[in-house]
Amino acid sequence: MNYTRYSRAVIVLEEKNREFAARLGEEVKGYLRVETGNGRGAFRCVMQNVKFFPRSEYTYQLILFGKRGERTIHTVLGTVPVSRHGTGEVYLRFRPQDVDGQGNDYSRYTTAIVAAVSTVDKREQLHPVLVGKTGNQEELPRASALSQGIKPSAGEGDSSGETPRQSQAFAAAETTAAAARTAVNIGADGDTAAVDAGGNTATAETAAAEAETAVGAALSEIAATATEPAAASPTVIKKDERRKTYNDFYGQYLKNVCAYLWSVPGYYRKVQPFPRAMKDAQWLKIDNPKSMFLVSPGAQYFAGKYGHFLLGAEGELEGVPLTYYVAVPGRFLAEDQPDGGESGFCYWLPVGEGDGGEKSYGYWIAAIDSESGEIFSPKKNP
Repeated sequence: MNYTRYSRAVIVLEEKNREFAARLGEEVKGYLRVETGNGRGAFRCVMQNVKFFPRSEYTYQLILFGKRGERTIHTVLGTVPVSRHGTGEVYLRFRPQDVDGQGNDYSRYTTAIVAAVSTVDKREQLHPVLVGKTGNQEELPRASALSQGIKPSAGEGDSSGETPRQSQAFAAAETTAAAARTAVNIGADGDTAAVDAGGNTATAETAAAEAETAVGAALSEIAATATEPAAASPTVIKKDERRKTYNDFYGQYLKNVCAYLWSVPGYYRKVQPFPRAMKDAQWLKIDNPKSMFLVSPGAQYFAGKYGHFLLGAEGELEGVPLTYYVAVPGRFLAEDQPDGGESGFCYWLPVGEGDGGEKSYGYWIAAIDSESGEIFSPKKNP
C-alpha cells in the first residue's frame, strides 16, 4: 500500500462494555483518527464518559487486530490516559509499513479496540470497552460462541479450519494471562517477571512467546465477536419519497447558547488574551469546562485539561453580535488541535505577546454565525 500520499480516516469506536462508563446512564463514545503520509503515520484516540481509576486499578490499552495469511495478528499501540472528567486522549506516531516491528503494515489490521486491563489481578481477562472497524479490506474469521462451549453447526464455522484452533488458543490464554501481559507489554510489573532466579532467560522468552500467541487468539475472538456485522436487508427508498432532516436544529441550538452565555451580565470575567490580533472582539473566560456546548470531543478534552475555554463576540447589529467565537487552550501543534480541525478549530493565536512558536501556548478558535448558527473558521494559519 502506498503511504507516501497524505491520507486521513476517522474510525468511530462503538461501545462494547457499559461497566466502564463514568456515568452508567450514558453511552461510552470515542473515535480513532488515522493519518498517513510521507511514509509516516499518527493515531489520535479520543474517548468520552470513561471511568477514571484514581489508583490506576485499570488502564486503557489501544490494540489493533488483523490477519496475515492464516495467522491472526495484533499489536498494542499504547495506553490511553483518562482524566478525572472521564475523557481520554492519546497521540501516537507509528510506521505504517511496519506497525508492530514485525513487518506487518497498517493495511493488514481491520479492527481497533480500546480494552480495560487490570493492573491488580493479572489473571483477569481484558475488557473491551470500545470497538471499531479500520475500513481495511481484510476481515477477521467469523467467530462463534467458543468461549461458551457452543459448537458451530454445519456450514456455520470458518471454512479454513481456524475456528477449532481459536477455541484451543482461547482456553490456553486463560491459563497464561499473566505471562501474556508481560509478552505484549501491557502488564504492570515490567518485563523481568518471567526470568527465574538463575537468570534462565531462554525459558522466559519461550513462555512469553507462547503466552503472546495464546492471548492473541483470545483477543481476536473477542474482537471478531464484538464486531461481526448483523445481516440486514437493504432499504429501498422510492424517488418520490423525501426524508426530513433536522440539521438546522444544531445551528439554532448553538446560536441560542452563545446568546444566553453572552447575555448573563457580570457572571463571567472579561479577558483580553489577544492584544495584537482580533482587537475588535470581546472575550469572556468560562471556568466550567462542562459548559462546553460544541459537539467536539477534542474541544471538550482540552477545555477539561486546562480548566476553561473562552467565548468571544465581534460586531453588532441591533444589539446582537454578528459573530461568536469559541476558543480552546492549546499549543500550535497537531496533537493539540481539537479534532484535527474537523470541528472548526482551524485558527490559532498565541496568548499575549507570544511569538507563536510551537512551544507557545495559545488558543484554537472556531467561529459561529449568530444568525444561522453555522460553524466556520475565522481565518487560516499560514
